[in-house]
Amino acid sequence: VYHAFYLRRRPGRGTSYGHARSTDLVHWEELPDAIDVGGPDDPDAVNCFTGCVIEKDGVGYLFYTGFAPGSKHFPRETTCLATSTDFIHWQKAPNNPILTSNLQWYERDDWRDPYIFWHEGEGQYWMLMCARDSTNPGPMAGCLGLAKSGDLKDWTVCPPLWKPNMIAGPECPDTFEAGGHRYLIYSLMETRYRSAPSLDGPWTFQGATEQIDGMRFYAAKCFHNGDRHLLAGWVSTHEGLTDNGKIEWGGHIGIVRELVPTADGGLHVRAPKEVQDAFPKKVLDLADAEPAIHSPAWERTPQGLRATATDGMAIARLLAVPDDYRAVLKVNLDGPTAQAGLMLRLSEDMYEGYMLSVDTGTSLATIKKLKWQTYGEPQMEVARPVR
Repeated sequence: VYHAFYLRRRPGRGTSYGHARSTDLVHWEELPDAIDVGGPDDPDAVNCFTGCVIEKDGVGYLFYTGFAPGSKHFPRETTCLATSTDFIHWQKAPNNPILTSNLQWYERDDWRDPYIFWHEGEGQYWMLMCARDSTNPGPMAGCLGLAKSGDLKDWTVCPPLWKPNMIAGPECPDTFEAGGHRYLIYSLMETRYRSAPSLDGPWTFQGATEQIDGMRFYAAKCFHNGDRHLLAGWVSTHEGLTDNGKIEWGGHIGIVRELVPTADGGLHVRAPKEVQDAFPKKVLDLADAEPAIHSPAWERTPQGLRATATDGMAIARLLAVPDDYRAVLKVNLDGPTAQAGLMLRLSEDMYEGYMLSVDTGTSLATIKKLKWQTYGEPQMEVARPVR
């Protein structure tokens, strides 16, 4: 059973911890909120922000960020704890906050998003934090804070694990080992990754980008299930629910992704088998379909559809496509710079929609908004390497 703990935004009431569970990563049962904001004098008086859940000896430990700006008693952000024996009913620790930043290494108020894991080599628990380096203040002072504990209750703050001197703060950190590499997941405007031979670094990324998914996939956290590493985050909404609307802070939880480590320390993303299996019924087969041909470059062969377009685009439109589906295609591209793709949710006049394409010359898959638009309108385009 997978348990998802997420931030439930409630305007005017503060952010609580929503809770849902699933056996297949597709169908989720909503459960009562795990924790709610505290009283006016508590360290979580305004919001309960990002953290993590870890189990030890049948007890669940929920570490979270208490947010109380303007408090007379606590820094703005502190580490708080709640525990549970059934993962449904949670009791906050009476001594919250259990941890605050150490000004010897860290700024006072940026101390959030605790992630806890067992460090086998040291025989104790490590806590990673989004923090800021007090010895090098400025806009790029973001660092990966570190604390250690033998029992999940008493913690010692340690010097930063990573000080890249290039980010405001590595939000929502997460880490795991796979294929001989140590991976670090964090968020800064989008969800990113780094990898290293060990926790000592150096932290690098492979390929053209360190982004995971697109710029609207944020604050992603992992489900670690044996050798599987699954990732869930929110996809930001746009004002007015239009592509051209202002990007809003927050959104809906997206489809769970599965992370696929590579031999060189890279990281790929795919849909988990559970998500793929959620589409068991074949609704359209290109072998039987009769597309509307918008260019003479297409022909039907025993293997499927074939297009020949050396200096332009060949378009074949499939009719009666359902609103929701999973597309599985085998595409053979001839030539060192060949391109092919799908146009999705295409308007009747073919002036608007989305285009997903692959390019043999760049080894990139690109999704972009398709619109014969005037200058000045915002563009939507994301390109990622494919295998």
